[in-house]
Amino acid sequence: RKICEARKLTPSTVEHLTQIPAVPTSAFKELELTSIPQSERIAVFYSSGTTEQKPRRHFHHAESLTVYETSLWAGFQVNALQPCRLQVAGCRLVCLTPPPSQVPHSSLVHMFETLRVKLGAAERVFLGKLADDGSWTLDFDAVRQIISSAGQAPAPRPVLLLGTAFSFVHLLDDLSVRDLRFSLPAGSLVMETGGYKNRSRAMPKAELHALITERLGVPGEQIICEYGMSELSSQAYNSDIHRP
Repeated sequence: RKICEARKLTPSTVEHLTQIPAVPTSAFKELELTSIPQSERIAVFYSSGTTEQKPRRHFHHAESLTVYETSLWAGFQVNALQPCRLQVAGCRLVCLTPPPSQVPHSSLVHMFETLRVKLGAAERVFLGKLADDGSWTLDFDAVRQIISSAGQAPAPRPVLLLGTAFSFVHLLDDLSVRDLRFSLPAGSLVMETGGYKNRSRAMPKAELHALITERLGVPGEQIICEYGMSELSSQAYNSDIHRP
């Protein structure tokens, strides 16, 4: 309201919603900018950037959280499962993030947890952990064990491997040091999401995907990118990967 009043935009002068100025993202950091009463808030997501002293915050009540979960599941089906022809039944979910109990304010981890529930996977699919300094690390032994056993007879299971770009860099570095290469079963899908946020070295997308193919045996057409913002509670998926 103060932004509108400062620009002399009031209900008596505004004729169309496009005349209402957008709220800057910094407002989510400085203010509790929400229409949800405090008594109804059941979740709050923080932005994941590391350069800000105070993260931006986005509040949810039961109804808005339900809308978010319904939206993300529908979007994931259309943009990930269907184009990559992943057969949900029998696939093995692996999340390279800490579990929700360790990072309750991460909208990304909440997304992964929602997918876990929809897919009927066990809670132990989260193979990341929270370090003492608040950074995200991986249980490398557990990750290697799962990706090595996924393709073993008598019943190879496609893997749905989800993680941030920096988590994949950490995993690929570990495999490189050990000179390990795996071949995940046909139909496996890799989804990398988010930026590097100074949590690992950054690399071009093409280079990252090439290393995923080299070390995990997942072809480029089975690697997708997802991007989300805690303030928007929605996701965007890449559309430039060639589909056969």
